[in-house]
Amino acid sequence: MSGLSHYHTGDYIFAPEAELDLPSINVKETVIPSASTIISELPASMAETDHKHEVINQAIKQVITGIPDLNLSYKDYLDGDLTENIVEMIDTGSTGRQTNAPGSGDFDYMARLDRSILNDPTKKQQITDALLAAFGRENDGSAIVNGNLRLKQVSIDGLAEPVDIDITFAQKTNKVQYPTDAALADRLTNIKNQSETKYQQVLANIIYAKQFLKANQVYKPRRSPEAKGIGGLGGVGIENWVLQHGGSFKQAARDFLAVADSYSSFEDFCQHYPVWDYGENHKGIRSKPHDNFVADNMNQEGYERMKEVLRTIVG
Repeated sequence: MSGLSHYHTGDYIFAPEAELDLPSINVKETVIPSASTIISELPASMAETDHKHEVINQAIKQVITGIPDLNLSYKDYLDGDLTENIVEMIDTGSTGRQTNAPGSGDFDYMARLDRSILNDPTKKQQITDALLAAFGRENDGSAIVNGNLRLKQVSIDGLAEPVDIDITFAQKTNKVQYPTDAALADRLTNIKNQSETKYQQVLANIIYAKQFLKANQVYKPRRSPEAKGIGGLGGVGIENWVLQHGGSFKQAARDFLAVADSYSSFEDFCQHYPVWDYGENHKGIRSKPHDNFVADNMNQEGYERMKEVLRTIVG
């Protein structure tokens, strides 16, 4: 838990320097760049991501505040204010923390709405329709999944290439003070304040781990259709996993395997190797405010695949 100022846990404790270095590797015809290559690409990637955010955020704000009759205001942060008719559009994705792979165009938002809006199908539909129309998806039946927006390859004025935008709707509450994305951002900010060089190394390890596990098809949580029955830690889970091991993918892999080799079943492994979300679930579920990315996201098939592919890293 080092480096989480919310919990007053002190400075972040880094893995040894050698543990943060990662070589280039080929995985199923996919080249995973070395840590040094990823670091060299970070400045341009960050600038590109920041620009995309600015354009997307402004586009969403114009839509929300321009819906006739609803008289909505817009915030892009949490402050516990429950005043009605304020939509809180929270950036929850890796692009908001710069932990996305260079060139990634996937932007995730949590739209927190008043109960009065969520309980009124007409008002909720007005917001949904306005967003769909603004992004040219009003006739796309696949753009709405379980009431949330999954907008693929959206073209926006001011952006050179299309982007994917996911918007999940939830009820606005004052129960979530330190959500998942805030906990990760808190830790990364403290890492950067301690050492810009090591900050870049840690980002490179997170990005490398994501690319490596994606290439080995053990990335998506088991509930995702894209997982195809092989449950992985998920993007946020991988970030927490690497950060809980000093910022080192190699150290995370080594510890995962050390525990896995000590127990015969996935169930036993789950009991002895949690990867906790030190932030709160955005849904405000008080009975389970903190996720465990191993027990909640993985399954037996993903566990077996993880052991197999991590051995190629650890040796």
